[in-house]
Amino acid sequence: MLNEAVSRRWLVRGVLGVAGSLVVARLAAAGARGCAAAPRRTFFDARFPRAAALASRLAHDGVLEPIGGDPTELVLWVASLHEPRIAGVTTGSVPFALRQLRLPGRLTVERIDRDLFAWSLA
Repeated sequence: MLNEAVSRRWLVRGVLGVAGSLVVARLAAAGARGCAAAPRRTFFDARFPRAAALASRLAHDGVLEPIGGDPTELVLWVASLHEPRIAGVTTGSVPFALRQLRLPGRLTVERIDRDLFAWSLA
C-alpha cells in the first residue's frame, strides 16, 4: 500500500512537470507571435526551484529576476511603466495584483500546478 502511494505521487509529479513545461512552451510561443519582442524582464518566485527553470524558457534572451513572496515592489514598478513587457512564473498573487491594476496590454495567465502560474503582459 505504501509503495502504491509513492508510485502515485511520482506519477502525479511527472505529469505535473510535463504539463507545466507545455504551458510555459505555449505561453512563450504565444508571446513570440503576439508581440514584436520578447519580454524585457521575466520574474520567478525564488521559493520554488522549478519556477526558475520554467521562467528561463519564457525569458528568451531577456533579464531573469527572482522575487520573494511579496509582490508589492514588483507591482508598484510595473504600475510605473508606460508599456510593460514582462512575464513570469510565480504564485497567483502576482497575476492577481497585475489584473487589478488594469494595465495597458494583454495579461495572459496559465496555471502550472497547485502553487505556480505562468503569465505574460505584453
